[in-house]
Amino acid sequence: MNIKNIYTRQKQVRREQLHKRMGWENITQIVQGFVDRTVSARVACQWLGIARSRLYELRQKWQGSSAEERSKKGWITLHSKRSSRLDSEVQSFLEKELIYLKKQSPFFKEHFN
Repeated sequence: MNIKNIYTRQKQVRREQLHKRMGWENITQIVQGFVDRTVSARVACQWLGIARSRLYELRQKWQGSSAEERSKKGWITLHSKRSSRLDSEVQSFLEKELIYLKKQSPFFKEHFN
């Protein structure tokens, strides 16, 4: 295998992120056309340079966001509003359990990271 072929394949795999390759307005228009069914999925994927699964993720974000959120530049990269923190009760329970496992458990005492 030629080294040049390996390098060009790596370039194909590692492309810039969508919002860095295209302008926000273009992306918005293409996704809106796909949602309105004026642009087919195949054509939208070609224009955006993304896989079909990513196009459907964008459509889901588009449908789940308000018009105000879509007007912002970063609507594609908006994160969900769910928090990854646990309740304080659950957190304190887990801390107590870990302390027990580390220091008092007959099976894991001094053997648990």
